[in-house]
Amino acid sequence: MTKDDLFNRTANLISKIHDLEASLKGQGGDAEVTSLQFDLLQILYYSGPKNLSALSHCMNINLPNSSREVKKLTSLGFIQKESSPDDKRKTELSLTKKGTRKVEGFMEDMKKRFFDMNKDWCPERIKRCIESIDILEKELFN
Repeated sequence: MTKDDLFNRTANLISKIHDLEASLKGQGGDAEVTSLQFDLLQILYYSGPKNLSALSHCMNINLPNSSREVKKLTSLGFIQKESSPDDKRKTELSLTKKGTRKVEGFMEDMKKRFFDMNKDWCPERIKRCIESIDILEKELFN
């Protein structure tokens, strides 16, 4: 096994995860937020407060586009802007309680679809999957 093998397998896994995520999100969508807007909410849910530049970087979209989407989400009451505790001149974006409920509700729907895709989720399989994810997180992200 080489570094090229590791990279290619990791890239393949990422692609499969994106495919899985797309199928879990389903075709119905959400009448209140777009898929892009939900992705922005999801990043703030899992990563915590971020400034607009960091959020744009995470999503790989330019600042004007992310700013427009954040304004829409702020007007809908899903995102709030606050001064950074480290530097009062900077603004951090975070989820409101309404935004948190939105993400959690959507994640519940995704979880149901995830387990409905394959009914064979015995405790041993769940344990193996969690252990495998733990190893991947430790080896790839630390």
